[in-house]
Amino acid sequence: MSPPRLRRGIWTAALTGAVLWEFLGRHPGIRAGSLPTPSRIVLEMYREWPRLSEHALTTTYEVLAGMAWAAAAAVALAAALRAWTKISGTVFAAVSRVPAAPLIAFAPLLWILFGAGMRAKVALAALMAFFPLLVAALRGCAAAPEDLIDLARMAGAKPGRVLRTIRLPYAVPEFIRGLKSAAPFAMSGALAAELVVTDKGLGYLLLTAGSRMELPLLCAGLVVILGLGAVFHGGIILAERVLLRKQ
Repeated sequence: MSPPRLRRGIWTAALTGAVLWEFLGRHPGIRAGSLPTPSRIVLEMYREWPRLSEHALTTTYEVLAGMAWAAAAAVALAAALRAWTKISGTVFAAVSRVPAAPLIAFAPLLWILFGAGMRAKVALAALMAFFPLLVAALRGCAAAPEDLIDLARMAGAKPGRVLRTIRLPYAVPEFIRGLKSAAPFAMSGALAAELVVTDKGLGYLLLTAGSRMELPLLCAGLVVILGLGAVFHGGIILAERVLLRKQ
């Protein structure tokens, strides 16, 4: 199936599901609080938008800050490992097998190291995003053809020029693919942290709405989380198109 037809099929299925959801939610045999309809969720988003946007901004900051720290650490470590070619392959094989999801288990250690505040949440988001970005950075460092680099050196190009004109352009596509993989993990880390030690963020909003049985607000928070994830993914795709167009 072609991508346009697949997208049309997804939108048709989503619209059909929303209509059925609305119909079932208004059925007399279903309690009004047990299944909020899409229209009720939209109304709740409108009424609670100042509160939702405030928590969304907190989560956005945590995700972006965590990814920034993870990207900086991954690039620095990958560049350092590139100097030791004998161990870079071993390190790549090791980190590519590290699953990101169980890293949430390190959360209590981060609370002890950074305290129960913003730094701990950013640290957990960075930890979750680090290994996908490190794998992408290692792949990017190895993407440039060595014969092209040798030719540039023979022509008198300095290491900085080789890095700027050859290594970085070849590394960008791989690193952007790493960003696509790391963004959901960073967001999962931030939300998991907000469920435990915070009074702000979408994770905290879901926790409080669930404890108070405010199902419409809970669903509205989930919609905002899904929308935020789509914005992150779309932003990375836009950056990919802009950067690759310049090459």
